[in-house]
Amino acid sequence: MNILVIGSEGTIGRDLVPYLKEMGDFSIKRADRNRMRDNDYEMVDITHYETLEPAFDPKPDIVIHLAGEVSRETSEHWPNIAIDSNVIGTMNVIRLCLKKKSKLIFAGTSEEYGSAYFDGTPVQESTQPREQQGIYGLTKWMAEEIIEYSHRRYGLRSIITRLFMCYGPGEHPNPYRSAISRFIEWARNGEPIHVHKGGERSWCYVDDVIEGIFAATMYDDESFAIFNIGRDEVWSMEDIAREIVRMLESKSDILLEDAPPGITLVKRGNFEKAEKLLNWKAKTPFIEGLQKTIRWNIENIPIEADNMEISTAYFKT
Repeated sequence: MNILVIGSEGTIGRDLVPYLKEMGDFSIKRADRNRMRDNDYEMVDITHYETLEPAFDPKPDIVIHLAGEVSRETSEHWPNIAIDSNVIGTMNVIRLCLKKKSKLIFAGTSEEYGSAYFDGTPVQESTQPREQQGIYGLTKWMAEEIIEYSHRRYGLRSIITRLFMCYGPGEHPNPYRSAISRFIEWARNGEPIHVHKGGERSWCYVDDVIEGIFAATMYDDESFAIFNIGRDEVWSMEDIAREIVRMLESKSDILLEDAPPGITLVKRGNFEKAEKLLNWKAKTPFIEGLQKTIRWNIENIPIEADNMEISTAYFKT
């Protein structure tokens, strides 16, 4: 079986590719925008059909589409980037999947449910996405709508995975990345940790997300399906910040602030469909995943020299 992974060099893709190689006799081709040379790698720009087309040779049986703009803030500042990557880029992937008769696995996002979270009931696959809270969620939802349309109109075989709050090693902190990577960076440098008051999330460790994507990839009972991929373990963002400070023995203060427009404070998901049909369930407790994430940061990302007194003894056992 030939599998093409688009977005292979991202936080999820980097670990998904070796996992696929371990799980079966698959021929894997990687594709991303990074400039490098490798026999199984194709440099592509999904927003340009002509640069993406060579990645579909030889014909892939399955295309795992992970590429796109993932930053909520970047999407708001430069919406054209999100529209080009998440909508036009996905349209190009769809066109080539139809041309090659390839099955598409799409990495969607929990953001797509929009204001459906406001009801307080954990969202499930049958929950209709409502008013979008930002350009990022809007463009990912638009991509899903085009996939579903292409299935109905043209017979595109496709599986959508809506990923809930993926975190873990490999994510370099910057102002446009996830809250956990930013909290760790602030705590390691002894800087104040800015937390949105009332924020609650159910985070899912990257290894579990990868196993969920693989389970969805192998699912072949329907020609179109949607699965929530996440872990049913809700934590307040304030408690996460306190846990990171405790683990690092940091001197950082925790500053509770009102969330800016576009932030959905409480996100809860239902993952029973994936457990029932895919025989998949996230198994990494949040504390365990957080420990692994912090350890990776300590080993791979230097901190400011003036703050090197922060203890890392907790992670040397």
